[in-house]
Amino acid sequence: MKTLKTIAIFLTFSLGFLFSEEEKKAAKEKSTPLFDGKTLKGWEVCNYAGIGEIKVIPKNNSLLINRGEILSGVKLSEFDKLKLPTVNYEISLEGRRVEGDDFFCCLTFPYKKSHATFVLGGWGGSVCGISSIDFMDAMENSTMSVMDFTKARWYKVRLIVTENRFQGFVDKKRIVNIVEFTNESILSLPAPKVSELRKLYEDTKSEYMSPVFRSVTYVNVDPKEVAKDIMISEEIIKEEYSSRLDEMTTPASRTLKQIIFSTKNSAEKFIKSTPSSLTAPEVAARITEIGNDVSVVDMK
Repeated sequence: MKTLKTIAIFLTFSLGFLFSEEEKKAAKEKSTPLFDGKTLKGWEVCNYAGIGEIKVIPKNNSLLINRGEILSGVKLSEFDKLKLPTVNYEISLEGRRVEGDDFFCCLTFPYKKSHATFVLGGWGGSVCGISSIDFMDAMENSTMSVMDFTKARWYKVRLIVTENRFQGFVDKKRIVNIVEFTNESILSLPAPKVSELRKLYEDTKSEYMSPVFRSVTYVNVDPKEVAKDIMISEEIIKEEYSSRLDEMTTPASRTLKQIIFSTKNSAEKFIKSTPSSLTAPEVAARITEIGNDVSVVDMK
């Protein structure tokens, strides 16, 4: 479900933010409101299959566009009769997403003898841009950007269309800025004058100069060579050792082995026949002689 609050279109004078305060005021006075906030006068519901319910909410001067199976939307019913411009104009609206996570707003606008669409929150809910540029939609062309749209929050959307440029804004952030260059406009550029080239050179002279070098220094950073000049006193070594004693020592440990006899009698017999003065290796040798009657395991 999407809600569009107000829709207004401004004529050429709408580029007021680029001009003086007087021109801004004049641009505002020249604006043409397209939605009265009370009725659908001047609008008609688009003939989409499975379109959602569309209704006006006079209480807050808004237009509620419910989500459809594929698309939902409205369009101006008498665009030609209104004699609206197809270039050099600004169109603005306020909108918010009430529910859903996919396309938030698609504003289709005229451009000379063609048209394009300012997409907001498309393809999963965050892709923005212009569809289509060079037969590529907003997700594929250079105007693509990503922006999250918070549910229930109103966003101010502005689109400025001039002779060869589209600028799209969400609140105060410009998210689309594309300029069209045609072959005709490039080839028709006049040849520069010598005075113009000279002035450009003088203004950017530093960019054309080669750097000048006076000396080159070589430094040997071989660790062995560097270490020769480093003297560490015995006092510093002792202090460092003491502070890192835990790292420099290995904890004491013992290995214990358990002798297991198959019967009590064989164990007692071994104890009686083995002098207590024998060393551990000598005891191990005697165990080996006994054979399968005894086993030795490590104690954990």
